Amino acid sequence: MTSLRKGQIVRSLAGRDKGQILVVVDRFDDSHVLVVDGKRRLLDKPKKKKEKHLQDYKTIIDEKEMVNDCRIRKIIQMFEKNEEVH
Repeated sequence: MTSLRKGQIVRSLAGRDKGQILVVVDRFDDSHVLVVDGKRRLLDKPKKKKEKHLQDYKTIIDEKEMVNDCRIRKIIQMFEKNEEVH
């Protein structure tokens, strides 16, 4: 797996949030990243996930767009609608 980048959209493959679309907000260490969804996991309390438990997508959000949880929720909703079309 390639190294995940800040702003990258991912899908959880394991855990309670399995199947959920998330956004990487930062790296924690070599094998972990911090992710948010804007609902259960907010910017002020991101979840630590192992990279191997995440499916990466090519879509990367500009850091300027990750200003608040509401904006992240809307970005994820738009991504999910776009995925349904394809």
